Amino acid sequence: MKYLIVLMKWLKLIGFLSVLYAINKTFFSALVNPLQLVKLPPRIDLEAIRQDFPHLSINFADEKTDKNRNLITVTVKHPHSCGTILVCNGQSATIREDIKIRSYCKIAAETGYNVLGFDYAGTGNRKITSWSYRDLVHDGVFLAQKITKELSGSESLIIKGNSLGGAIAILVTKFCHDIGILAYLWSGKSFASTSSVLTGQLRTLKKSGHYETPTTIVISNMAKPLFSGMLLAANFEMDIASAYQSIPDNYKNYFVIRSARMDRANKKDDAMIPYCASLEGNAEIKLAAKLSIKNENKNDPQKIDYYRARRKCFAESAENAHGFPDEELFCRTLPNLTVNQLFCLFATQYIPSHKTSLCEDAQNLKL
Repeated sequence: MKYLIVLMKWLKLIGFLSVLYAINKTFFSALVNPLQLVKLPPRIDLEAIRQDFPHLSINFADEKTDKNRNLITVTVKHPHSCGTILVCNGQSATIREDIKIRSYCKIAAETGYNVLGFDYAGTGNRKITSWSYRDLVHDGVFLAQKITKELSGSESLIIKGNSLGGAIAILVTKFCHDIGILAYLWSGKSFASTSSVLTGQLRTLKKSGHYETPTTIVISNMAKPLFSGMLLAANFEMDIASAYQSIPDNYKNYFVIRSARMDRANKKDDAMIPYCASLEGNAEIKLAAKLSIKNENKNDPQKIDYYRARRKCFAESAENAHGFPDEELFCRTLPNLTVNQLFCLFATQYIPSHKTSLCEDAQNLKL
């Protein structure tokens, strides 16, 4: 009888932990796109978009990955493409919106690249099927590999994303380089790790991207092991900083929302991904970015230094700018230049120049 009571207690404990695990797992899985649980994706007026961008073709397709996950993709094709930009969605983002398709068309028109966007498998249709961040990364890697097979030697692959999409873009780019695909990375408003986002929001109380006090710093540091453990159990703890550092220096760039010191008292900047949780908030990444800038190159758009020197941006509004489009974010060191224009220069000026220098280096080695 005594053993039966002990067994029942253990079974109750196991049952409680199982329920707790299931709740934790479902919660973080739902966070990839929580809005899909309360509303259906809006209708897209493709005819109106095609009229506004008559020289581009827009095609939706269903893709099934080698893990049997169903992706919905949209490809905006430029008639004289010089490569493809693969866009990874941020939290709650879906390609089934007018504003999203128009942004892809604008990028394609301004860069001369094809643009491929996609909904992570299961998102946008009231399902929760991404039970691990690795599922999201695999979706991106699957498309990157498919794109690479269709590119000619002179064409380039750029992997782009903001926020959660910026983190997934980093992980996808790292994987691409690990398997020999020389993809370029453009990551914006992203984070050093998933747990750093939660601790950063606690540290700043979501008042602004830079607000913090000695008390909130202590509390957030104490809470970090708990947040990290919960995320590890749910398989959503991502070490983005290490992945970013492993990508070759000349193939990557990031930007953060960080107003000048004199303006911060009146700006929220990025309250969703506070500065302390961002890639720039990682001391090693920040130092490497600073040291990589050479004065003789920082004003030349054909050098990576130009983009590193402009990695800090700001919004004219005092509101939380995390969700602002790139057209409404401006470079601190060149206030007339938007982040969108900076990316277009990266795609059209820097990448062709870098590829040319790689070819010249290869030729010199042969000689």
